[in-house]
Amino acid sequence: MLASPWQRYQLELQTHPLRTKAVTSAGVAMLGEVLGHVLKHKTLRGLSPRQMLAFFAFGGVVTGPVLHFWYGYLETQRKKKEKLTPNKKLLLDRLLFTPPMVAFTIFSLGVLRGSSPKASRENLSRVYWGALLMNWKVWTVTQWLSFHYIPPQLRVLWGNCVALWWNSYLSLSQ
Repeated sequence: MLASPWQRYQLELQTHPLRTKAVTSAGVAMLGEVLGHVLKHKTLRGLSPRQMLAFFAFGGVVTGPVLHFWYGYLETQRKKKEKLTPNKKLLLDRLLFTPPMVAFTIFSLGVLRGSSPKASRENLSRVYWGALLMNWKVWTVTQWLSFHYIPPQLRVLWGNCVALWWNSYLSLSQ
């Protein structure tokens, strides 16, 4: 009997966790770019294959793998022989991980979309604080739910679901 898509996904997650998270993140990132374009322009016309590929590549090469290892790292950290509490994970995620990740994302997507490094740095200077504040607003609640209720192996997928909106926001902010 054939497995349901959810069962197949869970099997892939168990046997190939990094690859599964990378591929899922790539697809969702690209879909977010498409959604952002449609929301902004009310049509698929003019959708840039390069921009779609930029989001796909960033999701697959950066977001999925980085989050896989970051969440794994948080799960292995202990303080006085006890695992970190969900709220401590949240603080580490929001204050240590997020600021450089937002900067890296904005800069890298600019370059991947075809902007020069100089133009990407200028764009980063212009949009960083707004993007970081929006990230903190959206992702703090998302991560609180994640660290309290989502099993560790499903946190990247959970983030991908919220990232559809987030990637659309990033696409619109460029």
